[in-house]
Amino acid sequence: MHSTHYNQIQIIVNGISLYYNQIMLQIAEKRNLFLSWIKWRYLIQLKEILVKWRNVVFFIFNYFSLFLLLRTYLSPWRRYRWSYGRGFDLGRYAEAALANTFSRLIGAFVRTFVIVACIFCAIFVFICGLFIVLFWILIPFLIIALLCLTLS
Repeated sequence: MHSTHYNQIQIIVNGISLYYNQIMLQIAEKRNLFLSWIKWRYLIQLKEILVKWRNVVFFIFNYFSLFLLLRTYLSPWRRYRWSYGRGFDLGRYAEAALANTFSRLIGAFVRTFVIVACIFCAIFVFICGLFIVLFWILIPFLIIALLCLTLS
């Protein structure tokens, strides 16, 4: 099973490399290589990074089932419900009502914990994505600045 997983990852990596090489070959065929590089770096790839960043944030919401948790926030925990039974027995009615309320409170507590964890993960992914985008935009300028400082 481990080697199958490794092979799948290798296929994905090879596909990404092939896609990257195809884009770079298309760009290299044009006459002005510098402007083509600027277009590739700041338009094509930046758009791809933003799309992938958005997809990861949506993945976090889907992984934690955020919208389902919000819709079922006050549902009983694991659908545990006590029946009120037939007829009217005040003791049985109070016991079932209390147990059902307690089940809903447990469900709300657990769902609150998962929702908070989802929000923290989404914020973490958002901040990491922001750093990646800023790094992608600024790294050429940082390299030039470091070269200038080194040569002076």
